[in-house]
Amino acid sequence: MINIFIAVGGSGAKVAETLVRMLAVGFPTKFDQGGIATSAGDELQIWRLDPDRSSGAAQALQKAVDEYAFLLDSLRKGDAASNWGMEIERDARGQALVRHLDPLASHEENQRVKTLRGILHSQGKALNGQVAKDARPFLSLFYDSKELDVEIDRGFYQKPFIGAPVMAIFAETLKDANSSGGRQCQLSYLETQSVRFFLCGSLHGGTGACGVPVMSKFIGDHKKTKQSQLD
Repeated sequence: MINIFIAVGGSGAKVAETLVRMLAVGFPTKFDQGGIATSAGDELQIWRLDPDRSSGAAQALQKAVDEYAFLLDSLRKGDAASNWGMEIERDARGQALVRHLDPLASHEENQRVKTLRGILHSQGKALNGQVAKDARPFLSLFYDSKELDVEIDRGFYQKPFIGAPVMAIFAETLKDANSSGGRQCQLSYLETQSVRFFLCGSLHGGTGACGVPVMSKFIGDHKKTKQSQLD
């Protein structure tokens, strides 16, 4: 079983760090075939969703993950099945991995993307040689100029109404396996696996308050779509 913990914003990252530390002291998540409470035999993937790439919470999370991987390797007895606890995802070099999902990554080619105006207006690019409509009249219906020009590469400043459209655009890109987020999440691969999703973030801030509802809806809709295709 793959357990995917999506840590949204700083609060989500701190909860993910706490989860890793609980696993390190032997906190069980299931009963094995012998009736023993354990977390061994499953895998944990941590997806950190946050536009703030230099977050202190992210650094603390990575440190905890690295220490947990070291503990697993130190207590392993001969084979991979003898883990102390749940295995943590590793990269190609065997290092503990946290997937850092940046909702701004797909807009980096546009110098205006540090602001909501840059992201939302950049969506109106010309297609098939046709001139795209100006998005500014629509944006002004929902946002003040000062809100459109807030730099958002360090978070959404307890303003989920600013982050919600950014998260919605990001979630839509996950359907494209060639997008930045699509390559990191690999949804097509997960569709063939046994997976449980856990979503965590503060609903009283900015990043979590906009990211948790958007991502929960995306995951639910994606699951329903795939199920209907199999029916």
